[in-house]
Amino acid sequence: MKVLRLLADGDIETAAKASNAPERRLEVLRDYRKRVGDEEFKRAFARYFETPVVAEVALGPRRLLVWNLGEDLAAQYYIEREGRFVMDDVPSPARAELARILREFRSGHLKY
Repeated sequence: MKVLRLLADGDIETAAKASNAPERRLEVLRDYRKRVGDEEFKRAFARYFETPVVAEVALGPRRLLVWNLGEDLAAQYYIEREGRFVMDDVPSPARAELARILREFRSGHLKY
């Protein structure tokens, strides 16, 4: 939730540091903010605080958190590192499996 708060505040530099691939995460966040604008960027991440997590899937040290934000399911991937969770931005078989599970939620084959 700390990372989401940073994003809702527009602090992409600090938020990106909470990733297992901080340079890549910063690039993705900058691209998204450039595409939607600063206010929409903040609003998009603030929406995560308006609804509870509807699903959490654990696969070893990795987590998939899912929110129903209305028009679609939103998700974030995390991995536990040194006793805390950071955004999981490194491709791996486990992260691919979590992405598959997210697709199953979105298609309605899995219910939350």
